[in-house]
Amino acid sequence: MFAALTQLRQKGHERIGYIPGPQQTSTGRQRLKVFRGATSEVSTFYARGGFRRKDGYVGALELFEKDVTAIVAGDSMMTAGALEACYNAGKRIGTDIALVGFDDLNFFRLQPVPISVVDQDMAALGRLAVQQLTAAIAHNATPTGVKVPTTYIPRVSTAARLTKS
Repeated sequence: MFAALTQLRQKGHERIGYIPGPQQTSTGRQRLKVFRGATSEVSTFYARGGFRRKDGYVGALELFEKDVTAIVAGDSMMTAGALEACYNAGKRIGTDIALVGFDDLNFFRLQPVPISVVDQDMAALGRLAVQQLTAAIAHNATPTGVKVPTTYIPRVSTAARLTKS
């Protein structure tokens, strides 16, 4: 996420919105922490999030009212909702609004304007979860949390430099 926010700042975005995941989850808290740490030099706005498409849709509409020039969605379902909100509001992705999503789904790559994403290796996450669970069962212990590195994949949705009107 840090790389995504760095690119947005380099492209001139100074009003960046974030649609976070639920704060009762470690993933939601960690992503919000990284977002806050990487946006100290710009104005940031937060929408109410969740892990559903509807949360992304409603969150994007809230952020449009704040005149953000870029939106970061905290997971794939919210990215899909934010994408739908952009289309329904007549926002030209990559021109009127920059959009960064989560997870490298085919759906995001195949858009008329491909969506930049923060990707996580889901296969590695699955393998680690099975290993952790198997070890926890074998030792009658609680599984420990594991972090898997993410990769930023920039695409056309964040490629344009923001032009001041």
